[in-house]
Amino acid sequence: MDPDKARGLCSPFRRPGGAAYLQRMPSSSRRWRSALSVAALLLVAPLEGASQSAEPPAACEGGRISRIVIRNGDVFNPVPEDPSLLRWAYRSANLLHIRTRADFIRKALIFDEGTCLDPQLLRESEGILAGFQFIRAASITHEETGPGEVTVFVETRDEWTTQASADVAYDEGLDLERIRIDEKSLLGQGIHLTAMRRQYRESRYESLGVTWPHLVRHATFLARFRSSADGSSYRLAMARPFVGDEGRHSVGFSIDRSTDPFAFAAPAGGEYSHVLIPRVSEWTSVQYGRRFGDLWRAGVLGLVLRRQVLSFEDPPRYVVADHFGGGRPGLAALPDAVRRRLLPRGATYLSVHAGARAHTRVRMVGLEGLRDVQYVSDGYLVAVSAGRSLGVLVPDSTDSHDAFVHMDAAAARPMGSSYLWSGLHMEVNRGDGPWRDLLAGLEAVAYLRSERVPGHTLFVRASGAAGWRTTLPYQLTLGGREGVRSLPEDAWPGGRSVVLLAEDRILVGWPDWHAFDLGATVFADVGRMWAGDAPLGVPSGWQGSIGFGLRIGSPRGTRFVWRPDLVFPLGRGGDPILRVTLELNQLHRGFNSGKLLRSMQFNRGVEIF
Repeated sequence: MDPDKARGLCSPFRRPGGAAYLQRMPSSSRRWRSALSVAALLLVAPLEGASQSAEPPAACEGGRISRIVIRNGDVFNPVPEDPSLLRWAYRSANLLHIRTRADFIRKALIFDEGTCLDPQLLRESEGILAGFQFIRAASITHEETGPGEVTVFVETRDEWTTQASADVAYDEGLDLERIRIDEKSLLGQGIHLTAMRRQYRESRYESLGVTWPHLVRHATFLARFRSSADGSSYRLAMARPFVGDEGRHSVGFSIDRSTDPFAFAAPAGGEYSHVLIPRVSEWTSVQYGRRFGDLWRAGVLGLVLRRQVLSFEDPPRYVVADHFGGGRPGLAALPDAVRRRLLPRGATYLSVHAGARAHTRVRMVGLEGLRDVQYVSDGYLVAVSAGRSLGVLVPDSTDSHDAFVHMDAAAARPMGSSYLWSGLHMEVNRGDGPWRDLLAGLEAVAYLRSERVPGHTLFVRASGAAGWRTTLPYQLTLGGREGVRSLPEDAWPGGRSVVLLAEDRILVGWPDWHAFDLGATVFADVGRMWAGDAPLGVPSGWQGSIGFGLRIGSPRGTRFVWRPDLVFPLGRGGDPILRVTLELNQLHRGFNSGKLLRSMQFNRGVEIF
């Protein structure tokens, strides 16, 4: 799954799987005119009234904001205790970096000069700024500067924004998975440009993309284009989501086309290791959401009009011994269980979204990274989408859905310096017959810390995923980065799984340099797969592993942590595995299983709510 996730609900309720790929512009001029028309409507959508309307001339209880002072610090902050060579490197890097512009930071705020001071809006704006990938930390304070007047100070510190990387992972062997060039804040305006070549398993493509936040205040434009052997993909989107927890209106429009193949893993010891199913998915959607209630307790109602088509046009390909670049058609007879899941389908749906949430924001330090600052939620969220096909613009397909229900729920609770989170996501749909394709995932996560054991975080995670009466391409696997880590990625395919993980994350306080954070970890995990009704599924019994590794982040305070791990299998033969990967268990990325999400059909569009 592509690591770029949709930026919808605030962590930990942010929906994963919203990132889509964009490659080639639609050839139809009619589609272009439609896209530009809807984008124009979005540009003139009403701005938030509650937080940005002019205050009445009445006196403000906490004082009126007379001035907003914006200070953005350097990426690195050299101190005399650092070695002289490091101080020189820090200063040189700061000279090369273009800081986030004050006008961009000002546009992200949900208060203005001349309005009454509201501490809740200051905290909301602080969380919005800290949510940008190119801002490492944000702080908003105020002080009285005259009778009935206050000055607000907005202080931020950037992450390093220009990156050229070759992601070499040692994960069941040495792999050059990705070559990528990123500028996460072009000219300090938050514009994210990216160019990438990816060669990881069935994901093999070249892509270009741009994300432009605040093209209009609080409105974001996104375009991504990708080319692969399976065809061209693209995504064009214009959205104005809710602004923090204070916004009242949300609108969005998108056109998507994806040509990702679906990889079925085969049981070990067979003629081939995988069956690749070329598939083409297309979506066009328009959506609107309205929030009701106050800052801490609110409900949401929304409408989504969406046309989507799923087709399987090219013949399946077979992969031998995990050599994904050399898939061959016609190697073997396609298993009947796979063939039955290749029915094209499509329809135009009108769906209603309803949700409720009650939460506050909590600032925590070193929760997931090593010294990073993170804003997490204390409360709950429940959201349900239900839709039905309209019988218009129906594509020529042999199967179509009549109705669907999709649900997400999450709850989170800080307990001192510890933090608990749990989430549920599921969907079910129906064609001409009974309900089918019931897919569900459940996660429970705990970050346990105590002042008696400083520098230690006990991370515990329990996850389960399952499918019943599946008619779409669907399969889970037990091993790899998101499962039992001593197993290969596609070990033990099946339809229902459970994985348990515990690890002690240790902060190492030396060397006391500002170039990086250093930590260590020891861990153990165990899991089990049941065949269920997934194609090519086999029961695994209980499988487990233990291991240890390092956690490295740069510069100090970054939220992105690299970890080399040495993993040993439990209770069976086999050599240890060295894995060098990016930290996966992170709230801002979501905990939901990528293997489950790739089969869900109706989890797009709702993220703006």
